[in-house]
Amino acid sequence: MTAGEILQKPSIYIKKGFGKIQRRMIRLPEGAITKKINRKVLYEFKLEPFLNEDDFRAMLTSSYDIILCDFLKKHLVEGDIFIDVGANVGYISAVAASYVGTSGEIHSFEPLKECFLRLQTLGDLNPAITFKFNNVALGAESGTLPIAYNPQGDSRNATLVPSERCIKTYSVPVVRLDDYIKENISNPERIKVIKIDVEGFEFPVLKGLERFFTEKNYRPLIVCEVKPWVVSKVGCTLEIFDSYMRKFSYQSYNVLLQNKPIDLQKLRDLEVVLFRG
Repeated sequence: MTAGEILQKPSIYIKKGFGKIQRRMIRLPEGAITKKINRKVLYEFKLEPFLNEDDFRAMLTSSYDIILCDFLKKHLVEGDIFIDVGANVGYISAVAASYVGTSGEIHSFEPLKECFLRLQTLGDLNPAITFKFNNVALGAESGTLPIAYNPQGDSRNATLVPSERCIKTYSVPVVRLDDYIKENISNPERIKVIKIDVEGFEFPVLKGLERFFTEKNYRPLIVCEVKPWVVSKVGCTLEIFDSYMRKFSYQSYNVLLQNKPIDLQKLRDLEVVLFRG
């Protein structure tokens, strides 16, 4: 966060600072414990070998990805549909579910089979909520691709980006998101937010929405991680990325200061971008 962002959003800065303190102080539970997120959604907290311990501590203290969680609180309401691309162990899906309620829907995508089991547990704990979990990756073309990751505490950095080396690699099915929406979501205008965090493979995921963007006038909010140094590895440039989104009337903004434009073509560091049409 920059000094300007801190001054404009001091409450978020305070939450982040307090969260860091809580992470250090909290005593990790022995085994799994189940608690409600936002007093609405049951979530099983369990430190798995493939889960980063600091991430786990952040989830336990409700300080995980505070900016994104605050964004979801502001933009999701009862009955909305939320799409979680790169769901990992389902914490963000659970947070979103606490806002869309039993009349909303959560569609989550997680190709790692280890993480997918955690998503299934989330669904089992909350049978009244419409969770649709998909053990697939999303991309520009249907098929299969190798996913690389470190199963020892680093599942969050699993990636389909070519040439990325990791301890473990195996093939996973890949589908287009526009095909999925057409086949599985009867009221796509209810899709309010799409979150994409797939460690550098974000542009192929967005390419897999092209038919949806072309056929529908509706433009859901998209919160998307962008790693400028990885873009070229998926056959893209920041200029192409920017042009593609602008073709469908999407502009780039800061997720925290949502009226602050971001020049996508000038990004040099990792940025979580809000695309708004």
